[in-house]
Amino acid sequence: MTGRRVPASAGGLLGAAAVLALGAAVALGPGAPARAAPTPVFALQFTGLSPGVPMTEQGEFTLEREATLASFAWLEREGVMELVDLAVEVCDAAGTCVDPVAETGVPFSAGEVSVSVTAVLAGEAGNGEAGSIVGRLDFTADDVPGGGGGLASTGSLIAAWAATAAALLAVGALVVTLARGRRDGPSRGAP
Repeated sequence: MTGRRVPASAGGLLGAAAVLALGAAVALGPGAPARAAPTPVFALQFTGLSPGVPMTEQGEFTLEREATLASFAWLEREGVMELVDLAVEVCDAAGTCVDPVAETGVPFSAGEVSVSVTAVLAGEAGNGEAGSIVGRLDFTADDVPGGGGGLASTGSLIAAWAATAAALLAVGALVVTLARGRRDGPSRGAP
C-alpha cells in the first residue's frame, strides 16, 4: 500500500512561494519611518553679463515641511555660464541662509525658500554674455507618525504586517506539506 505523497512540483511551488513571501516581508517589514525627499529644481537665465560685474538672479520655491538640506548639484550650465564664477545662497522663511556648495546638513523651516545665484564673468567671452543654469537641491525630512506636520499615513505599516503574516503562513504551509510527505511516504514491507 502506498501513501499519499505531495508531487515534487507542488512542493517546489510552495517553497518558491514561501521564499518570495519571506523576501517581501523582509523588504516591506516594519522598520524606520520613511524619509521624504523634496528635490526642488531651479532654472535661472542671465543676459547682458559684463566682465567683472556681478549679476544676481533669484528663484523661489515652497518647502512644504521642515527638512534638512542634503545636497546641491548643477544639472546644466549653458552658454557663458560655463565660464563664470558662480556663488549660490539658499535662504528659508526663518532667515537661515547657506551656501549649499560648501555646507549641507542644515535644517530649513517650512515655507518659501529663495535661491540666489550671483555670476561674475571673469573676462570677455567669445560666445556672448548670456547663459542659463539649472540646479537641484536635495532635502530629507523624517516622517512624523500620527500627524504633527508629517506625511499622511498611506497604509504602509499595515502592508508591512500583512506581508509578514503572509510569509509566516507560507512557511507554515511548507512545513506542514513536507511533514505530511514524510509521514505518508511509501509503506515498508508492503507488496
